Amino acid sequence: MNVPLGGRLRPLAAACAVAVFAVLALASSASAFKPYTHIQTGLRAYEDVTADGKVTIEGRAYDVKPEVVAALKANPAYFNAGVVGPDGFPDLVMGQSVIHPEQTGKWLTHILKRAYDAQDDPSYGAAERGQILAFAYGYLTHAAGDMWAHTLVNDVAGGVFPSVGELADVDKAEIAIRHIIVEGYVGDATAGFDGNQDRGPVQGETNEDGNPQVSDDSTPHIPFAAPKRFIYETFVNPANPLPVGTSRGKLIDFFRDMQAQLQLAEARYEWDSEYEDCLLADPDCHERTKTLTVDTVRGPKTTTVEYNRCEADHFCLGLDPGDLASDLTIDNLVETYLEHWIEDVEDGLENWSDLGLAVTKSLFDPRSHRAAQDHICRNEPDDEYSLLRSSCEDGVGPLDVIGYEAEDYINDHLISMLGAPDFVGDLNELFGVVSDTISDVLGPALNPLQAPIAEIKEYAKDQIQEAIEEELRIDIDQLKSFVTSPTHWIGVQSVALDLPIVGTQQVDLFTPGTHEKLDALMDLPADHHEAQEVTLPGVGTVPSTGLKDDVTFDAEQFAAYRNAVQTAKLLLLDGTGLNAALGDILKARGDVKGGVATYPAAANLMTTQLSGSLPWLRSIDSDHSWRSDGRPRFCEQGAPDCPSDGAQPRPAEHDAGNDTFPLWESCLLRPTFTTLYRDWENGAAQFPALGDAPSADPSDPDAPAGSILLAGTTYSSGGTTYVAANHQFTAKAVDAVFTDARVAVQYRYYKAGSIPGAWKDIAAGATFSIPASAGDGTYHVQLRTADPCHTFDPADELPTDAPVTRTVVLDTTPPQITITKPAPEGVTFDSDDFSAIEYTVTDAASGVDAATVKARFDGAAATHGQVLDMFLLAPGTHTVDVTAADELGNAGEATRHFELHATRESLLSNIARSCDEGLITKPGTCKSLTSQLAHAPFGAFVNHVEAQRGKSIDVATANRLIAFAQDLL
Repeated sequence: MNVPLGGRLRPLAAACAVAVFAVLALASSASAFKPYTHIQTGLRAYEDVTADGKVTIEGRAYDVKPEVVAALKANPAYFNAGVVGPDGFPDLVMGQSVIHPEQTGKWLTHILKRAYDAQDDPSYGAAERGQILAFAYGYLTHAAGDMWAHTLVNDVAGGVFPSVGELADVDKAEIAIRHIIVEGYVGDATAGFDGNQDRGPVQGETNEDGNPQVSDDSTPHIPFAAPKRFIYETFVNPANPLPVGTSRGKLIDFFRDMQAQLQLAEARYEWDSEYEDCLLADPDCHERTKTLTVDTVRGPKTTTVEYNRCEADHFCLGLDPGDLASDLTIDNLVETYLEHWIEDVEDGLENWSDLGLAVTKSLFDPRSHRAAQDHICRNEPDDEYSLLRSSCEDGVGPLDVIGYEAEDYINDHLISMLGAPDFVGDLNELFGVVSDTISDVLGPALNPLQAPIAEIKEYAKDQIQEAIEEELRIDIDQLKSFVTSPTHWIGVQSVALDLPIVGTQQVDLFTPGTHEKLDALMDLPADHHEAQEVTLPGVGTVPSTGLKDDVTFDAEQFAAYRNAVQTAKLLLLDGTGLNAALGDILKARGDVKGGVATYPAAANLMTTQLSGSLPWLRSIDSDHSWRSDGRPRFCEQGAPDCPSDGAQPRPAEHDAGNDTFPLWESCLLRPTFTTLYRDWENGAAQFPALGDAPSADPSDPDAPAGSILLAGTTYSSGGTTYVAANHQFTAKAVDAVFTDARVAVQYRYYKAGSIPGAWKDIAAGATFSIPASAGDGTYHVQLRTADPCHTFDPADELPTDAPVTRTVVLDTTPPQITITKPAPEGVTFDSDDFSAIEYTVTDAASGVDAATVKARFDGAAATHGQVLDMFLLAPGTHTVDVTAADELGNAGEATRHFELHATRESLLSNIARSCDEGLITKPGTCKSLTSQLAHAPFGAFVNHVEAQRGKSIDVATANRLIAFAQDLL
């Protein structure tokens, strides 16, 4: 019976030509730096690290891990292949459709992890391990270049390089064309690149005859090599999961799907060959369907087989002789054929990197181009300058070079993978038997058992050009003109082009000044063009200009290139090295006290994010991957502030990063970004935030420790601190990471029960006080601190700690002193009166310092309760003075004045007292003085007292009596 192969699989033209060769032009187009420029950025880093095992960052050298240095030194060709990255490996299709446009960061993490896993895998030899490591670091270097190059090219081109399906849209096609031209122009200006189509000698090379090499491309040879098994295990082997999705690109998926279908077919033939069908002429023989479950490379799948089953109670009449013959011949033969076909597919996929390497050499190693020219034109005259030879070599295009480089893979693997297994070469007599079956798989035009290999190649080549034009929506000759004559096209503003499907369209290319802008960015000299002829499709050869052969961009002034080299160096460091380099930059700026610890020890610049689970890098096809958006050139479509400030809207999915690139996003490290890299987009500004504020750095979780020190006169009691007018607060702030210069401090004070006022800036270590004019009372004194990772701005995501609060009582008021006796102020006493010194001292705040309470009477020390005997005092004004201070030294004073004056009556009382107390000793004196006061003038009294002073009258008493009497005169 006939067991079909499960449907017609796509023919070679659709599978290989479209998937591999149609992206030939796309690969170069979607890469912002041409591969030669990519290689040069990697070479600068390679030269730096292999010279002494260190990379130089901002003038300082840092050690690269010895195993990385050794791997790079021993394997430059593998490093170069890695730098080509997804533009070549595992193949153009997977690289451009799967790795390049989305989730590139996950792929880089995957590749680097597997490379380090291989270092501990004994199945790899020592040499292989070094090759793998060199390739992996090269792969990261490719992404480092695209990170900067696409930022430049997307700006000039007006957007991200569109997918193939978008190229039917004229606007998208314009973006793609601009990409091709701009990238070609930058590539032409790269040192060593020969963009001049004129033929000339190639230094150090000879042709197939051993004569000095002459070619239209004298660009130096770039060696490439690929770690075959590592590429298979990392990208191709279905047993190893991918970091993103399940697709391995249309081409690998095509062969895996084919393999699965072949496994199903083999299972059907195997089962059928072992089953004996009954003869349908027997009424007990019935057609039935068998469902088989088969473990394929795509997982378990089911298939069905039609067969004839005997369902008689005892037996059927006989077996189907046709099925028996088929089982013995066709089924077994096809089963064996399929087994070998499956094996050949697997063998070809295990060697898949050979195809990637061949295409890489074809597209990116100029020596391969020259070797293909020599091979293809080997029968032309050996005079390299002859017209026949030059015409032949000029006709050798990229597809010819690919065919030359990939010939071994095609012959050894690809043809067998497409249905001509190796073993059938020994089974020529059976070709006719299986030919129809193979035609079901590939179609008669590509049946390898019917068509000679040369015809297959020619047919495929014809299909390739059609596929490219169909996929790219552009004429292949027109595309070639953009690639080979970028200087001509960079100055064209608009041109009519014949685009497949949509026909002739007016295509807008570059705005005026674009050419000059690029020249300025690359710092090209003023006189950098020369007259050249270019060939335009449908027009012919026309005069134009091109870059002079000796004109190259300035590697230090061309910011995108310089930044790519800087990144290529940084990615060679592990986390320890990165922290050292970044810490030194911050210390040199005066930002930090010591080192930084943002990166874990095993981290890598290209794969380690600041936070979250997603890598910081999303796509190397887009731009501004370090930011949250594409500003200043692009902004998120639909956002409230988009468009604005020249930023044009685009879908959010076109943003290249996840806003977690540590050098940019870290509040600690952002100054290193602006130090390491050069900004060409923002005028005099150096990478302004443009709304993309930094985020917290886990290595600096704590804000500066703030404290409020108190100096001056203070007093504490019962948990309350009292401050005098001379108090002084010191704003202290200490940070474990940042220097004092990067620490901000603010303070405020407010009375208890009132609304807090505005914060005031103050330098760390500076002082402030509450002015006495603010009024006594309870105050809350607050201080808050900030640094670049903990700010005062409530709008950002970097909150500082809660303010430090200190509550004090401002006390500038002295104690309240009240003199209760003598009272009231100015009171007049008679000479026979009595009073006392009595007072109260109170303080509502810090309290009275008892030791400071002093009383004086007429300047002499006095005491509380002291009796004032007016008889013992002189007439006139007397003063009681009381002083006291509180616990803060706020001193107060109270004064009481009183008058003492005698009257005739008080003097009579004074005489009587004096006589009673023996101050006047003679009774006669007492009697005469009393009489004189009653009847005589005061002068007689005074004379009498003076006469008896010191005799019958105590001297002091006599003096007082005289004073009192005179006070009355």
